[in-house]
Amino acid sequence: MCEVYPFTVRDPLPEIPIPLRGKEQVRIALQPIFATCYARARYDLEFDYSQPPIPPLAPEDAAWATGLISARR
Repeated sequence: MCEVYPFTVRDPLPEIPIPLRGKEQVRIALQPIFATCYARARYDLEFDYSQPPIPPLAPEDAAWATGLISARR
């Protein structure tokens, strides 16, 4: 069994349920985990965000990403 979580590059990563024993489950928020790993690994120094990504983003996503990068400088 699986679940599909549709989202775009502009959406935060989803929370996902993690099954425990019986019918219990906990929800794990993926976005804070990703943000912490990204910051600790210093990926902002690893990638050249002035270059377009491969594969390229859709035009509306590219405009969003350009605005996001400009706001962080």
